[in-house]
Amino acid sequence: EKAFRKEAMGGGDIKMMAMVGAFLGWQGVLLTLFLGAFLGAVVFGPISMKTGKLVPFGIFLAVGAVATWLVGDALVDWYMEWAFGPR
Repeated sequence: EKAFRKEAMGGGDIKMMAMVGAFLGWQGVLLTLFLGAFLGAVVFGPISMKTGKLVPFGIFLAVGAVATWLVGDALVDWYMEWAFGPR
């Protein structure tokens, strides 16, 4: 919200995250939010800064949810090993 001076998450995004929570649990919601924000910032951030165009956040949340569903456990395991060392 502070970056674009507009509402960042709309009602549709909240409903989508409720559905993600029903399928992937609260841990999946957290990872999906992180991945969606990361993808949005990396993929579309530079384009948006140059052109001023905005893309709905739901697109990135959907990609983040699919990534969480497919490789979420492996991604969390990799991060934990990277951040805290081998168990």
